[in-house]
Amino acid sequence: MTEPTALPSYPETALIFGGSRGMGAATALRLAARGTRVAIGYVANEEAARKTAEAVAAVGPEPVLVRGDVARAAVEMVETAREALGRIDSMVFTAVPVMVGRVLETTREQYQRAFDVHYWGTLEAVRAGLPDLQDAKGSVVTVSAMGAFRYARYYGILGPAKAALDALVIYLGAELGPKGIRVNGVSPQLVAGDADHADHSTGSGVTGRETVTVEIEALDEIIDTVRKRTPLRRLATRDELASVVVSLLSSDYRYVTGQVIQVDGGYGLLA
Repeated sequence: MTEPTALPSYPETALIFGGSRGMGAATALRLAARGTRVAIGYVANEEAARKTAEAVAAVGPEPVLVRGDVARAAVEMVETAREALGRIDSMVFTAVPVMVGRVLETTREQYQRAFDVHYWGTLEAVRAGLPDLQDAKGSVVTVSAMGAFRYARYYGILGPAKAALDALVIYLGAELGPKGIRVNGVSPQLVAGDADHADHSTGSGVTGRETVTVEIEALDEIIDTVRKRTPLRRLATRDELASVVVSLLSSDYRYVTGQVIQVDGGYGLLA
């Protein structure tokens, strides 16, 4: 007869890139409720960061705010978070630059921005945090999107950039496994009510230092089509997606690495 399983444990600390809004904020709240002290990484929206920090503090340990652009200052953000937290046990990457359109219309600047955020910034942050992650036998979770492996006409350069991020999960999972570090990803489809990310809806956002407004053509039609096509007949909520991120960070998934989990209500099951 096997021993009864223990309740899952969660990281003592976590640095969340893109943690001030959307799925990043939902992840911060879930982690804090489980006793994790989080560092909320954000680019420029101090009001959103403060509101998220207040909500996090209401359910768990006092968080810290780390302002910076992961595409340009990943190492500095890790160092700031380490100084405040003492050690970084885990990292979550939910940051996304706000840009949409057809891939043929991509400019060099947009290409560079997308890959700097999703690939280079992620890699730099993980490398900077390696001593802590190894010491804690920690975990990294990235957030991708269905546009990484399935064509979405509004997604443009973000699709290829997210695909590179998914490949990075595989390679980091293989190379960091011997150090006891797990690396996984979560790949959602559309998210219900998420107006903070351009890969999900229209809205305003920050790409580097400038704020831009983007619009997705026929957004309502796209959402309705995806909802009807999804076997569960609805879109995911940010909290549902965050629950998967937090689970991957927990001890329940200590033998899982290098995986990108599709959290899409069964959307990807259909041809």
